[in-house]
Amino acid sequence: MDMGDINFNIKPTNDYIFKQIFGIEEYKDVLIDFLNALFKEYDFLPEVNDLEYKNSEIGKKYDIEKQGRLDIKAKIDDGTFIDIEVQTKDCYDLIDRGICYCSRLISENTKRGGDYREPKIISIWIIKNKPLKDNPHFYRQNPIEVDQHFTAPGVIDKDFVKTTDKVTMIYIYLSKFKEGLYNEDIDNWIKFLDNQGVFNIKDKKLKKANDRLNYLRSDKKTISIVDAVEEKEMDDEINKRREMEELTKKVLEEGLKKSKVEIAKNMLKERLDVNLISKLSGLSIEEIEELKK
Repeated sequence: MDMGDINFNIKPTNDYIFKQIFGIEEYKDVLIDFLNALFKEYDFLPEVNDLEYKNSEIGKKYDIEKQGRLDIKAKIDDGTFIDIEVQTKDCYDLIDRGICYCSRLISENTKRGGDYREPKIISIWIIKNKPLKDNPHFYRQNPIEVDQHFTAPGVIDKDFVKTTDKVTMIYIYLSKFKEGLYNEDIDNWIKFLDNQGVFNIKDKKLKKANDRLNYLRSDKKTISIVDAVEEKEMDDEINKRREMEELTKKVLEEGLKKSKVEIAKNMLKERLDVNLISKLSGLSIEEIEELKK
């Protein structure tokens, strides 16, 4: 492969690229290796020997217009469901979204009948940017934050109490990463995900992931999809900004109109001439006559 043909601006955390590396059957050993590197930091998380993908759309035509679908959804060999999300933009409602996605997985996979036994869920969020100040993790130093269960305020003592031990939320903040905080394997995986380019390429699964990334960076079809996604995101951002500007303009105009009406009403009480009121308030003669009624 000619290194000159590789587009290094395409990063592993791009939604489409991430799926093509970690979310297809041919490369599930790569995902297993990443999960085991992460999970071995915590004795309450399982070892993964095999997994089954649960996303019906993975490997098929990429849907640029996707709305609210989980990035990668899989079931590992001990029955635990895995949800992996990549978030490259500031996200003020990150924790709420995580809870929503976990709840969806629980609902989809709970056996109904006489006994509601919810499955175990591990939700992993890979976050590129530093969390916003209203995110509870903003002031924490660790690049990997783990919440082992959902919690809720206690009714009597007002302390937080455990509501279930079947949900684990893992947040990986790439911007907080410092080498040596964790085991060498997850250090290398985080370097890869953060597009740092310097990691232990001797790891066979990591090398396989890196080779896949370089192939995708040189593949014309992949580049066109990535460009289309980025263009759509840019258009969405512009449209959102325009909507906000139009809403602000409308609010200001409505406020100004109310102010004019109040001025005109006060002038009418003083029995001023309609033409003078129109001139001073900016309202039309017809609008003022309507106020008089």
